[in-house]
Amino acid sequence: MGQVAACCALLPALAACSGPSLDIPPTPTPNPSAASMVSNHQHGESGPNARLITRYGGPVAVELSTQPEKPQPNVPFTITYSLKDKDGSGLAGDGLRLTHERLMHLIVVSQDLQHFAHIHPQDMGDGRYTVGASLEAAGKYLLFNEFVMADGTTQIERNVVATRGAEDADTPAALVPNVGQPQQVDGLTVTLTSAASKVRRRAPATFNLNVSKDGRPVADLQPFLGAACHVVIVSADTKQFAHTHGDVPGGAMSGDMSGMNMGTMAMPTPPARFGPALQFTHTFMQPGLYRVWVQFGHENKVVTVAYNVQVVK
Repeated sequence: MGQVAACCALLPALAACSGPSLDIPPTPTPNPSAASMVSNHQHGESGPNARLITRYGGPVAVELSTQPEKPQPNVPFTITYSLKDKDGSGLAGDGLRLTHERLMHLIVVSQDLQHFAHIHPQDMGDGRYTVGASLEAAGKYLLFNEFVMADGTTQIERNVVATRGAEDADTPAALVPNVGQPQQVDGLTVTLTSAASKVRRRAPATFNLNVSKDGRPVADLQPFLGAACHVVIVSADTKQFAHTHGDVPGGAMSGDMSGMNMGTMAMPTPPARFGPALQFTHTFMQPGLYRVWVQFGHENKVVTVAYNVQVVK
């Protein structure tokens, strides 16, 4: 699994409960769904008023620029978002609220879903938010930027950027389901399993992640950005997106977060150390293949593991 490199360093240490937790190492011009007003983003959305697709856009006008405009693979470039309020002026500094310790959570994935990064643009004033990055391989990349307004409204932006010379290149994802297969990541053995034999659309699906090392359970996992783990889910066609969270089994964030507004709900404090199991529940609204990334801390580093999930009707 590739990583999209960010031009920033890791925080030197994790803090468990009250201080800042581990940041990540290591993600594009407007694309798909028409912008619509979003009263909240519900991380998958179940219930009688559930939406069938992820909605992008919202009450804030957003412009994306990159410098240079056409980045080259493995060459640092700058991503800038400009946010404007209803009167056209730059969004005030208090216009966004911290969510999981950051004002923006920016997820960048390659079109084939093999390269991934989760980074955080910084407030530069006058509604401008900037972050440095580099793209590991030539091709198209999808950028999903999630932020929460001061009133609790969550907005997601989806953009596409291509490296120089790859504007017309398409490399769709070719995903093969692999839930249940152990993976070796950063010296750890990680296995994602599903509680149900089949993951069905519109039905909460619970997943368990087990972590071991040299055949022994790992009990010193660490929080990452205010959660036991962060979970990012993108459909194979890259049209659907969710950013949710997990917990220790039975913990407050291990259940289905699909009907909850991350912008207004109180976030429970994760344990300082935990493991070897993590758990999360998500409601997929459409059948098909999805790429699911799970990120957690271990030994003051962020561990990222990716699995492919088949969702049936």
